[in-house]
Amino acid sequence: AHSDFVGTMTRKVWGLASLFFADDLTPKEIKGRYWGKRLIVLIVPGHDAIDGGTSYKGVPEAEYTARIGEYLYEYLKQNANIQPILVRNRNGYTKEFADYFSREETAIGDFITSARGRFKELSASGAGETTPPPLAHIRASARTTKVLYGINKWANERGVDIVLHIHLNDFPRKAWDVKYDGYSL
Repeated sequence: AHSDFVGTMTRKVWGLASLFFADDLTPKEIKGRYWGKRLIVLIVPGHDAIDGGTSYKGVPEAEYTARIGEYLYEYLKQNANIQPILVRNRNGYTKEFADYFSREETAIGDFITSARGRFKELSASGAGETTPPPLAHIRASARTTKVLYGINKWANERGVDIVLHIHLNDFPRKAWDVKYDGYSL
């Protein structure tokens, strides 16, 4: 049952991801496309100073994910075959991203509208499913939505190869009777 669930979720995630990233690749295609190429890895620490996420011992998730992101950035930049890019550190969004969010606000709004339209078309055609997620989750605010779509738009425009979103779970969840554990990349 677990493998069926994972397979179903993987197909759904790939379908949703393709709304933001144009190519779905097989392992053979990945090897052919990326073997010997310097990979661009975008590191996105979850949450920020406004939306701190969950907390542990009074420290917001945003602080933990920023520290993990900073560590991962430093680690990856030691490899000449990887170009890591960090979206946010403990001081906030890097200048490049803060400026991009401000400068491209209208274009990001258009990107959101376009992606939502593609999702509606996909759902209406029966090519995608709109089942509820397996875990209860808080809906993202309009500001957070703009930031996340802005990151996707930025990554698309620059040919980013891998986008890693870092989050930490808060089991037991304070607001719901939902049981899970682990981390999310």
